[in-house]
Amino acid sequence: MTFLKRFFKSIYSPDDIASYRHVKTGGLIAQLILLVCLAFIPTAYLVTTVSKTLLTDVHQVIKNDFPEFTVKDGKLQSDSKKAVVESLDQGVLAFNASNDMDEDSLSQVTPVNKVGVGFFKEGIALEYFGTSQTIPYSMANIASKADLVKTLDTAISSSSYVMTLVLIFMFILLIVITLIKVFFYGLFAFFLGKSGRKTISYLDAVRISAFSWTLMTVFTFIAETLNISISYLSEFNILITIVIMFLAVKRIPTDDQSLPQSQEK
Repeated sequence: MTFLKRFFKSIYSPDDIASYRHVKTGGLIAQLILLVCLAFIPTAYLVTTVSKTLLTDVHQVIKNDFPEFTVKDGKLQSDSKKAVVESLDQGVLAFNASNDMDEDSLSQVTPVNKVGVGFFKEGIALEYFGTSQTIPYSMANIASKADLVKTLDTAISSSSYVMTLVLIFMFILLIVITLIKVFFYGLFAFFLGKSGRKTISYLDAVRISAFSWTLMTVFTFIAETLNISISYLSEFNILITIVIMFLAVKRIPTDDQSLPQSQEK
């Protein structure tokens, strides 16, 4: 459990972070895995719950609230002239087979931080974060309401398998991003050490970088778990991490041999 002890000490102790530049490869890998897992868990939970809720809500609205419709010659046709606008937790779902409502109307009822989907006469309108797009029905491969409901039924039944693949991809992507981040800021720590005439190698600096990210990774994990929104969180993370790296590098003596090396595995 030595790696957990190192992890917890790196939350608050620049002195220990400075000494961790001597940990072996196994210790560095264990630290990186902990960082990735802490960053992945809240994101994976959010994506999983939001996706399931969104699919279920959309399915219920289309099945129960949308009138019967068909798509002929690339245009939406329905005997009902009723317009449907439903607000969901994740956005807005709209339907109108007449020309009274279009992409511009959807953008007006969709909050900037949410997603809007509208089934209109000329195509499916998408509104996301202030950006608008229309998908022709020929590309969506939708022939009728029954066809759309059947597609959603299939999506819900297979969502667990698809979500597993999505989460695996997200985890791999997060590993790559974490490695890039640690090695990039390791370069910063290396030049910081050299400017202070410290005896430090690039790999030593990478280890310091990896342990310097502990505090803000834990902080972000707590904030996301408790669903606390913090403005400029990314910029704040970078600033605090750079300060921690600076304090850790500062504690490395000019003569590196004067500091006893840790033999932790």
